[in-house]
Amino acid sequence: MDIEVIKKCRKFDSNVNFIFVTGFDDFAVEAFNVAAIDYIVKPFNMDRFFAALEKAIEIIQHKQQLKSKSFRSKLKIKSSGSNYYIPMEDIYFIEKQGKKCIIHGKNKLYETNESIKVLYQKLNDTFYLSHRSYIINLKKILNISASNETYLAHFEGIPDHAHISKLKIKEIETIIQYL
Repeated sequence: MDIEVIKKCRKFDSNVNFIFVTGFDDFAVEAFNVAAIDYIVKPFNMDRFFAALEKAIEIIQHKQQLKSKSFRSKLKIKSSGSNYYIPMEDIYFIEKQGKKCIIHGKNKLYETNESIKVLYQKLNDTFYLSHRSYIINLKKILNISASNETYLAHFEGIPDHAHISKLKIKEIETIIQYL
């Protein structure tokens, strides 16, 4: 396997995706270092192969959704009878608390009665629904740490953190590499 070929392809088109199918497990770390979607070692069964394809489809579909939302620059919310227009780059994450959502901004917290799903539909391509109660700005993540049965996203400049579902951590790590 020639990892250099993959690197050259990525220089030509950063959107190229790869699934490695090989008889050797020696190159798995290198494959994931070049952001391979999956690494399958022969012999394998078709269930394993189809699982890798499903993972690739999910990542590609997510990228397409991100492109369709990329033109948006401000989030409009209603809060306490007023409309707020928050620059997307100032939002670190959004947290659902009961029936309200708290938007953790650069210098301020905003509270709204809008649902997390409605807010997610208004956001641009740097945001990801990382947990049933959290939307995170992938460009603002400083580091991710494991915490019991979940993961925590930490951000530079604010003490608060957001949760990442263990079911979504691999996909988020893959997407972050492309931002």
